[in-house]
Amino acid sequence: MNDEEQTLENAYLRWQFDQFSPFVGQRVAEIGCGSGHYLPFLKDTKRYLGLESRSQRREDLLKLKWPENAKLAKNPDILTHGAVRELKNHRIQTIICVNHLASMEEDWLAMKNMIRALPPEGHLCLIVPAMPCLDGPLDQAEGFLRRYSRRSLCHIIHEDEPIEIVRCHYFDLMGAVERFCDVRVFRRRSKPSDLNHRKVNKIVSMIERVSRPPFGLSIVLVLKKVK
Repeated sequence: MNDEEQTLENAYLRWQFDQFSPFVGQRVAEIGCGSGHYLPFLKDTKRYLGLESRSQRREDLLKLKWPENAKLAKNPDILTHGAVRELKNHRIQTIICVNHLASMEEDWLAMKNMIRALPPEGHLCLIVPAMPCLDGPLDQAEGFLRRYSRRSLCHIIHEDEPIEIVRCHYFDLMGAVERFCDVRVFRRRSKPSDLNHRKVNKIVSMIERVSRPPFGLSIVLVLKKVK
């Protein structure tokens, strides 16, 4: 990745993070933290706890030099009771999960455990791939098992969970248009360069701050745990 691509990629990550940044507390965990993309935006928090259950990515993370406020969880799988206990022991106030829920078979259990791990007034901040009509080989290459509609995403939240939906909206309209063309028009089987998509994001992000799009590449869901 050259300097221009890296700059545009960082801008896109910032745009994603801004979708839920008002709800991020001082003690944060990220589920499926990958290579720690969001860690630079959380350098001023008191605690960052990364959970990564994919073995190769976890091995890569163990080689990194982590900031003093950050550490890798001993229990990397959110589907386990051990991960829930570790999140509680670290008094995590905010859980972030970006595009990882769609890669888990038991997404409903992951949702339940993330909610269980939060204290009252804590927030769960999710971004998931949206619009099932965009499903195809490109998603499979990225490890996604599904795409969500707003209804299907909310459906995996058990009705008895003590939560309040703070935000639920589509995100990145142009990304959805581009993915539709890749999947349905050009029928690509490998992901093309994101360079052109990233270049228009500065304009699109300004528009989406003013008016939520009617559809998008992703869904942003922010949940607040109530007492």
